[in-house]
Amino acid sequence: MWIGTWAGSVNYFDRSYAIFDNIISGDGENTLNYNIVSGIVEDRYENLWIETEGGGINYYDKEKKKFTYYLYDPNDEKSVSSNNIKSILKDKKGNLWIGTHDNGLNFLDTGKTTIQFERINSRNQNSKLLSNYKILSLFKDANENIWIGTLARGLLLYDTKLKILRKIGDTNESIQCIIAASDQNQIIIGESDELKMLTQNMATEWAKHNIQINGIGPGYFATSQTEPIRVDGHPFNEFILNRTPAAKWVNPDDLAGATIFLASRASDFVNGHILYVDGGILATIGKSSSEN
Repeated sequence: MWIGTWAGSVNYFDRSYAIFDNIISGDGENTLNYNIVSGIVEDRYENLWIETEGGGINYYDKEKKKFTYYLYDPNDEKSVSSNNIKSILKDKKGNLWIGTHDNGLNFLDTGKTTIQFERINSRNQNSKLLSNYKILSLFKDANENIWIGTLARGLLLYDTKLKILRKIGDTNESIQCIIAASDQNQIIIGESDELKMLTQNMATEWAKHNIQINGIGPGYFATSQTEPIRVDGHPFNEFILNRTPAAKWVNPDDLAGATIFLASRASDFVNGHILYVDGGILATIGKSSSEN
């Protein structure tokens, strides 16, 4: 079993011996070039396509134990469109669909001898280009169409035969995950507001017992785990600093006041509320940079 981690590279679990092995990140050809991994796909040759959130796609030849890196090149239209990859899936032909955080959807025909990424830049019914969406999740349905979950822009559907992009519904929620339902004609969608809805439902149900249900919505924390990406020039660090009105990461101590308030008598009449401690980032995500 191959396991991708946040800031811990790739781990392999050998079920026969119940032990873990680790592929380290570094600068050599036998190392992962970035230690934040969003997903892993095994191809027909049992080699790995590893998506990272800053190092593009790392292809790992298991027999040779060697990496090949596919990175964004502004001078090459056939390169992957971003080094920040959020989601990857394999279709029935073994080809790859790659969702990026900041430059839309890519397609890779793995049957060709030359690796060339095709950038899918269709427009939806509102004439919005797919490259303008920040992709969080991908799902392939029984008809080989691609469902796309986005950051604060809702759900999209890409018809692979007609090459048409459509926005589904009016919601602009963030779609964190899309999975198959027991009925192949249905899918299950995980939105960012699921926890908020649970909080509100529980608050309504338990208020008669004088129990208040509230939650804390934290931003991105400055911890030892995020230290490798909190450096000047890192794309995710730049994203956080540019999108957060406070222009900094959340300090764990910043949660203390919110926690004490919600645990105290001062919040006795506060119920069904999510208190966001994020420096204002939630107020800016979904807007263009010029609107901030």
